[in-house]
Amino acid sequence: MQRIAATGSVKNDQDRSSVDWMFIVLEIGRAVIHLRRDGQQLQQDALQKRVTNICHDLAELFAKPSDVRRLVVLAAVNDTIVAVAQDDEMENSAVRGAILASLHSIRIPLVDSASMFCEEVDHAPRICPA
Repeated sequence: MQRIAATGSVKNDQDRSSVDWMFIVLEIGRAVIHLRRDGQQLQQDALQKRVTNICHDLAELFAKPSDVRRLVVLAAVNDTIVAVAQDDEMENSAVRGAILASLHSIRIPLVDSASMFCEEVDHAPRICPA
């Protein structure tokens, strides 16, 4: 990172990969922090459990990136978005909006074909949307 800051540009693939991972970690990490905080305000235990499981699954995805783990997280995020959006108890709630924003911030890099989650790992092609 210091080399990139000193030269002001990303000149090689390794540096580009490092910068891409840094942005994904920052984007998803910030969303997870907010999701955990806002998830504590959920009234339904089932929704709180979903939030906890997403955070756990994300930790596993970052520890060992794979399409299987990415798809597990993506499915859990999509299901939780639907569950939160359909929860009548949360209608017009600021918490609902905050949780949905965090979930969408997590979801975007998981479906973005240009994200690091969709790059080749160990010469095995990744399954990502075109």
